[in-house]
Amino acid sequence: MIIKIGHKAQNGKDSLAESILKNKDRLLFKEIKIIKFADSLKEEIQEVDFVIDKKNHNVFSIRDNMDNFIFNSTEQTSEDVCNIILSLKTIGYPKIFETEGSFVFQYDEYLRTRYPTIVGLLQWYGTEFRRALNPNYWVEKYCNKIINLNMSNNDLLVLTPDCRMLNEYYAKVSGHTSNYIEVIRIDKSLIQFIDVNRSSTHISEVALDEIANHPTTLKIINYDEPNEDLRLDNLFESFQAIQPQLK
Repeated sequence: MIIKIGHKAQNGKDSLAESILKNKDRLLFKEIKIIKFADSLKEEIQEVDFVIDKKNHNVFSIRDNMDNFIFNSTEQTSEDVCNIILSLKTIGYPKIFETEGSFVFQYDEYLRTRYPTIVGLLQWYGTEFRRALNPNYWVEKYCNKIINLNMSNNDLLVLTPDCRMLNEYYAKVSGHTSNYIEVIRIDKSLIQFIDVNRSSTHISEVALDEIANHPTTLKIINYDEPNEDLRLDNLFESFQAIQPQLK
C-alpha cells in the first residue's frame, strides 16, 4: 500500500508519516518505509553538482553560498545538451555554456532574485530544470525505488509525505494500491498555516489545490500543539479514524 501525503509546505506532512512510523507495531505490515519524491532530487544534487567561488577558487557544497552551479554531463549526448539549452531558454534562463564536460549555470541576478534560498534552488533544479526536460523524471525514479523493494502490497506500506504535483498524485506502481491524504495545519488563529518562507504561487504549492479541496479527498487536521508527542499521537488517532477508507 502507498499513502501519499500532501500538500502545503510546513502543514505536517512529515509529522503524519512520523506518527504512523512511530506506531508501526499497531499496523499489519511487515515493513513500513518513508520514500519521498524528493529523495532522488537530494541524492542527485549531492552526486552531480558542486560550486566554485570565482573570487578565491574554492569549492563549496550545495549548502554553501554559491557563485556558479556546475552539473556533470559526462553521460549526456550533444542532443541532450541542445535540449537542456533549449529548455532553459524556454523558461527564460539562457545563460548556460559547457566546459570540460560540465554545464555551468551562472548564479546571477536571475537566480539570486527568484531563488534566494537553498530550498528555492532545489525547487528550481527539480521543477524548472529537470521537469522541463522530462515532466515525469522524479516520478519514474520514485516508482523504481518502490519496485526495487520487491515486496507485495499487503506486506509493504510506503509513506510519501511530499506529494505536491499532479503527476505525483496520479503516479501508480504496478501491484500497489495508491492513496492520498491531505494534511491541513490549523494555527492559533484557527486558519490554515501558510509558510511565508515559500513562494505561495510556486507550482509545488498550488498544483494540488483543487484536489485538496475536493469533498471526497481524505483529510487530517493538524492542530498546533506545543507538546510534540501529544501532537503526533493526535495525528495517528486521526489516521486510524480514516484508515478503513484506505484501499
